[in-house]
Amino acid sequence: DSVGWFILMITALSLLLFVVPFTGAAMFSKQPLIKTLFSVAVIIIFYSTVIYVVADPLGLNRYHPDPEEGMWLVPTSEHSAFRFFAITAVIANAVMLFVAYRKLKEREV
Repeated sequence: DSVGWFILMITALSLLLFVVPFTGAAMFSKQPLIKTLFSVAVIIIFYSTVIYVVADPLGLNRYHPDPEEGMWLVPTSEHSAFRFFAITAVIANAVMLFVAYRKLKEREV
């Protein structure tokens, strides 16, 4: 079952490599690739900073949930990590395509 999640994760991440520039081209009119890469970099830096600032003082490295409970937001095994990242990548693809569609429909009117 872990192989299915892994294949879904790789497929969704591969599709995301095409969807992000497409969404950037729909959002920005001048130099869309540069602006898209800059925007993605800023978002990644922001989330990394938030995770670092929150995780260290709260002591999340000492948090060990029970693997029997099947937590979705805290991957505790290889299988749950594949599942988490696959679902996250599919949701990211759906959101990016929806945003690009809405932006293109807005320009059409």
